[in-house]
Amino acid sequence: MSFSTCRLWLATLALSLLTAGCASLSGDPSASIGTPTSHMLAAHTGRDSPDFRFLDFQYRLNGKLVSARNRAFVRNSEPLGFASLGEESTRVGDTVYIKWLHKPTGAVYENTIDLRGLLPAPVKAGSDLYFVLAHETVHVYLVDPPPPYENRKPIYGCDKLKKIGKAEPTPDNRARAFNCADKVWKVYPEQKLINVPQEQP
Repeated sequence: MSFSTCRLWLATLALSLLTAGCASLSGDPSASIGTPTSHMLAAHTGRDSPDFRFLDFQYRLNGKLVSARNRAFVRNSEPLGFASLGEESTRVGDTVYIKWLHKPTGAVYENTIDLRGLLPAPVKAGSDLYFVLAHETVHVYLVDPPPPYENRKPIYGCDKLKKIGKAEPTPDNRARAFNCADKVWKVYPEQKLINVPQEQP
């Protein structure tokens, strides 16, 4: 095989591997696990689950923490009722461990969620992994990033969703109310699309 033929063969092989990787990512949402994708870890315990408090939070990839501010997530969740500012991860993790307290009873719960095979949509740059605490499980949502500012259209229906969230404060209704202007997928304990923003006609 000549040098030029070898170079052409290697270039073709590299292109085919790259194409296969892209096809895998688009065809399998969980293929985004491990990718260098900047996204936020978010919760709002004061509004969504006021009777609960985070005790521990660990977002990991291959056993290693991928958010340097895991402890800050826990600290920030109590005083102001939310834990979202600055809780950024630059890689998509494969597991999340959460320990939480039910304040009225003192009951402590914990859960380790393996995200592999659970993501109902790819984690895009600017997405949120949104957490709502409940008694025996934590509900995890994937919130798509908003469109670029110049492409945003007026959204309607948020007032209705917020009223439902107050009248029937289930985890899904709370997550839907807070993220009413975004596409929201439920990741755990089941996988489903729970909100599609309604654009003003």
